[in-house]
Amino acid sequence: MSNWSYSNNPENSELDAVRFLIGDTDASDPQLNNNEIEYTLSTEGSVTKAAVSCCEALYAKYSRLVDETVGSVSFRLSTRAKQYMDLSKTLRRKNDIRSAKVYAGGISKTDKSVEETNTDRVDPEFTRDLHDNNCSSTDDNEC
Repeated sequence: MSNWSYSNNPENSELDAVRFLIGDTDASDPQLNNNEIEYTLSTEGSVTKAAVSCCEALYAKYSRLVDETVGSVSFRLSTRAKQYMDLSKTLRRKNDIRSAKVYAGGISKTDKSVEETNTDRVDPEFTRDLHDNNCSSTDDNEC
């Protein structure tokens, strides 16, 4: 395949990082050319998202090919397609985990005040004054 390169340096090259993530590091069996990977890098915005997109493209490529058996030799190209789809799912999960934002409410006083004044907020079932008896009546039946 023309226009294929891998410099064994995924830390300093986004192209190499994508190749590393998708396993396209063998010059004797290239899967995507540099332009295809650079395109996904420009459209996806991150190395991991580009790797997912590349795996999906390879899944589509190998899904077009069929399994063949000639005598005792079998070519299972559907397995290769499935492996790229499985890899894309794994990479997507890793990307989702890395990009997840943790939020713990009620840590700052301002945040807590804002949440308490939010009219769309569901009222909590438990509150600090849940068991306080604020009844001013002297009749026990009224409280």
